[in-house]
Amino acid sequence: MGRHRLPRRGRRRLVSTGEQTVLTAEVESVNGKLTAGAVHPGRLCFVRLRYTDANGITKPLERGRITVDVGGGRLLGLGCAAPFSLDSFVSNETGTYYGEALAVVEALHDASHGDVIVLTAADATGRTATLTVPVG
Repeated sequence: MGRHRLPRRGRRRLVSTGEQTVLTAEVESVNGKLTAGAVHPGRLCFVRLRYTDANGITKPLERGRITVDVGGGRLLGLGCAAPFSLDSFVSNETGTYYGEALAVVEALHDASHGDVIVLTAADATGRTATLTVPVG
């Protein structure tokens, strides 16, 4: 009697993070769409801030306080998903939760095609990340 083989689904792999820790900033959503593209004047851009290794793998056990500065746009909110936090969502500083935080940035209403939003994030250890988002 032969064995009936079912197709394998959902196969995953377990990858450990590397030694080096970097602060990473990447666009998660622009204009309400999960894509990296130009943000329209007056619209929102969501920026994910993460502690990662050199290969971009999230380091969930890494904790820190991140300060964010925005040029060419306005920081509307900054925070993490921690179930309890004393941080304000409208300040420019937050702690991380499982190595991550999220910034909400608004493009200026009077911005023109070709302008950019520059987000700079830094923590107390000197790690920094700079992200440039086009406006169009």
